Amino acid sequence: MQDNLLEYSWVATGVVLALLAVTILWRVYLHYSHKKSYQPGQLIKAQYDALNSLVQQKPVANKLEDICHLIESQIDGALCSVMLKRDNSNSLRAAAGPSLPRPFVSALQDLEIADGVGACGTAAALGQSVIVRDMRLDERFEAFLELIDEHNLVACWSHPIFHAREERVIGTFAVYFRSPKLPTTLDLEFLVRTRDLVALVMEQQELALQREKVEQHHKSLFAYNPQPVFTMDSDGRFISINRAGCELLKLHEHELIGQHYELAVVEEDRERTKEHFEEAKRGNAQSYEIKVADKLGHIYDLDITNTPIIIDGEVTGVHGIARDRTGQRKSEAQLKVLESGIEASVNGVVISDANKPGFPVTYINPAFTKLSGYSFDEMVGRSCRILQGKDSDRKTVHEIRKALHERRQVKSAVYVLFIDLDGFKPVNDSLGHYLGDQVLIETADRLKNVVLGPNLLCRFGGDEFVAVIENASNKEQIAAFCQEVLSVFEQPFQIEGKSVSLSAAIGVSSNLAAFNHPMELIQRADVAMYEAKKRGGNSWLWYESKLDERLSFHVALRTQIQEALQHEQFELFYQPIMTAAGRIAGVEALIRWQHPERGYISPADFIPVAERTGQIVPISDWVLRQACRDLERLKPYGIGSMSVNFSPIQFYRDDFIEKVKSTLKRYEIQPGELTAEITENVLVHDTQRITELLEQLRELGLDVAIDDFGSGFASLRYLNSLPVNKLKIDRSFTENINENAQNAAITRGILKMVKDLHIQVVAEGVETEAEFAFLAQHGCDYMQGYLFCRPKPLDELLEWAERQQSLENEL
Repeated sequence: MQDNLLEYSWVATGVVLALLAVTILWRVYLHYSHKKSYQPGQLIKAQYDALNSLVQQKPVANKLEDICHLIESQIDGALCSVMLKRDNSNSLRAAAGPSLPRPFVSALQDLEIADGVGACGTAAALGQSVIVRDMRLDERFEAFLELIDEHNLVACWSHPIFHAREERVIGTFAVYFRSPKLPTTLDLEFLVRTRDLVALVMEQQELALQREKVEQHHKSLFAYNPQPVFTMDSDGRFISINRAGCELLKLHEHELIGQHYELAVVEEDRERTKEHFEEAKRGNAQSYEIKVADKLGHIYDLDITNTPIIIDGEVTGVHGIARDRTGQRKSEAQLKVLESGIEASVNGVVISDANKPGFPVTYINPAFTKLSGYSFDEMVGRSCRILQGKDSDRKTVHEIRKALHERRQVKSAVYVLFIDLDGFKPVNDSLGHYLGDQVLIETADRLKNVVLGPNLLCRFGGDEFVAVIENASNKEQIAAFCQEVLSVFEQPFQIEGKSVSLSAAIGVSSNLAAFNHPMELIQRADVAMYEAKKRGGNSWLWYESKLDERLSFHVALRTQIQEALQHEQFELFYQPIMTAAGRIAGVEALIRWQHPERGYISPADFIPVAERTGQIVPISDWVLRQACRDLERLKPYGIGSMSVNFSPIQFYRDDFIEKVKSTLKRYEIQPGELTAEITENVLVHDTQRITELLEQLRELGLDVAIDDFGSGFASLRYLNSLPVNKLKIDRSFTENINENAQNAAITRGILKMVKDLHIQVVAEGVETEAEFAFLAQHGCDYMQGYLFCRPKPLDELLEWAERQQSLENEL
């Protein structure tokens, strides 16, 4: 509704400006229509065009050009220009000059505002009109003589343009002539009156920019409010709702707009909600609490604030803000349960006030009275020292006092280790679940030999174990303990004659940092473990609070990836792969994600998350289908080969080969038209099984390329045993290859060794002519990089390919 009010206000402003323009133009018409030297018919048309520009939402440049045409239609030989002052700069820029030579207009950009700098610079500096009959005879044009001679411009009449509401110069309005000429009185009056239109146009633009800023401000307050914000019409139907509201209800905006608010309110609260809604419609703001249910049936406690939307004294709808109090209400309920639990506990509980001297007792439970003999009245208000006997351990008493002063708990340090096996899933998939269980059993046996009492060890789930360490007193001991845990995986597992090598990643947390619930310690250790695994595994890492921020980011990103799949936000860009002769040999398909709010998100951000969550599988399936579909559009341009990246996760899916086969058949992909690019880490586990899968891909007619060769663990010995017929040299080796002797030696060695293996080589990241020349000289088959073309959407790539074809045909 606020947007409607703003729109109404700005429309009214536009109407006022239009009326002012009509007044000016009508006075110009009345003044000049009876003069023989002017053309009334042309004047009316030009006036209409200028007025039409003001009323319509045309670009400012178009409006200024229409005003220039108005002048040019009435003054013979006039060539009009408008110069505007740059923000925060003492210079002018050419904003319009439709009839002036383009090079002349371009040369006037960044014209200094100063007395003596031509006509426009002087007029803007002095705030006075500058009339020059012949610029060639005026010393103020000495620096521009070559320019005006080149374009045959002689006379110039320049007038300062003042802000419509403020006495400041915002630009100049000038007319040029190709012969010496001075204005008549009528000419000057006509120019000054018409010049005022420019001021109106600029004020209109200024108001439009202000409007846009205000609209964006209000939109931001609505769209990015962390609380659910919504508006309803007088019938109670949603007119708008922000993202926070949609996320709360687990519904998309289009599923809510037009629906009645009762869609979300639980049945027992609907009548009361209606009463508050009707009261808000009567003009009275309301605050109340209700329960709502999301799409999945989860119930939330919300504080609702409703305010009436009033336009011209009439309530047209209701604005609402919701605050989620579910967690608070749950905490209050838990507190009541806790109070009841403490009252009924068989353990004695004493609570003291740590903010007062002597820490006086504020509460004891019945069990404490039974244990100590002290009644509630006898203990409350007295110091805890009454409980210290002469045999109390002085060290313990000191530790208790110190902890109370430091506002922290006193129990011994407890450390939680979250242990997760690296690479267990492919082992489990390849050997079968029975043998996989045997690996887990032996893992537990090995860990039990390290995690001794009083410490605890449990299998948390899947291939995850949790250890609770109580007999360590410092972080150095925990560091040594983690290394001891990792060492149990140094020896391979021998399972029914099969040798299996595994490692582990460990995350560590402790109770030394503040926490609300013991489960938080496990969650923190879990977060640290994921970070250790992300850094390569076979290591351990302490939990840090900043890791929670990354976790929250990944959780949110996971949801957004799912939305991207559902709403088709992914798209493919294509980068050409070129021959050493400079011709297009094929393209590589590269996924891009254009988020509706955040713009393009880097694959480096979302691909690792998608691989951890398994979402990479539907993403990769979509990429393959889209690439095969787009290949048909590429073939007419001589591009008959497509490279597609395959995720390591796909190779561990039972339906992997069948899916690829079905896609190839559906899009009639022929042998040699598709290349499967795999990264080196596909080969980390179960090389034999991966080899079999790659052979099946080759049998389907696909070429197989190892991507980013040399950046991981792979070595040339794999090329002799794997069904690979292409290799892509990582960009880290091609960078400055003409100057970096080490990169040059490595690349030359690869090129020489693979030649006899009949493996084609593609050099990635070629960005300079020198790199291209070096690679071509040493027999590199193919190259890709920014030197040739950046990754482009399909339509832009086709335009580029068409230009390439034209150039080749010319040669």
